[in-house]
Amino acid sequence: MLVLAFHDTHYVGVQLPLKLSEYSGPEPDFFLMPKRDEEPEPEQVTPDRLRKADLVIEVAVSSLAYDRDEKASLYAKYGVPDYWVLEVVKRRLLVHRNPVAMEERIFGHGYASVEILSEEASIAPLARPDVQVPVRGFY
Repeated sequence: MLVLAFHDTHYVGVQLPLKLSEYSGPEPDFFLMPKRDEEPEPEQVTPDRLRKADLVIEVAVSSLAYDRDEKASLYAKYGVPDYWVLEVVKRRLLVHRNPVAMEERIFGHGYASVEILSEEASIAPLARPDVQVPVRGFY
């Protein structure tokens, strides 16, 4: 579903490392990385030139607390604007947006907005408001 909707503007990563910094490379279930006209040579990629993922999606069965708390704080720290957690057991989507500093969070950041969507809902990623993604489509 993601590849069909975003193949023209984004790379879709599936369980691949997402290099957030020189020392951090979590492996989310899915992420959308914007395509660029020119890709730098590997030796030219420095931490300040790392691309930011437009959307990160985690699929949570037994990892819900970790995805909702620690991973959310990590992704917010590195400026991921749109972070979704697909809560499989309750069949809903937790949509995290607007990363901000939050001293009490493990990595010092979190999301100012967290919305819970049922499987009947649809959502448009911030990077592509013209594309509606049905929550049910993830199941």
